Amino acid sequence: MATTTRKRAASGAKRPGISRIDQETTRTHGFFARFGYARDKNGTWRPKHRAFFGDASHGSKKKALAAAETWLGKIERAEKRAGSGGAKKTAKKK
Repeated sequence: MATTTRKRAASGAKRPGISRIDQETTRTHGFFARFGYARDKNGTWRPKHRAFFGDASHGSKKKALAAAETWLGKIERAEKRAGSGGAKKTAKKK
């Protein structure tokens, strides 16, 4: 039986939505996380939630990635709660 293995993203992230940014010219190093998309006033699709986790501000590349994954998990759970909590069940009258 053939086994399949999932490739890890080039950024080292375990989940989609996290990208690595290494830009020497501006000395920017870290992870950019985004979740959900929505249209803006101009009709352009943009990420609904986004955040940058810098290596320097989090102490290391590994800690910045962990912070990005934690943040993304919190956002996903919050969106899931907001989506499922909208419809209230009402009791039927007899």
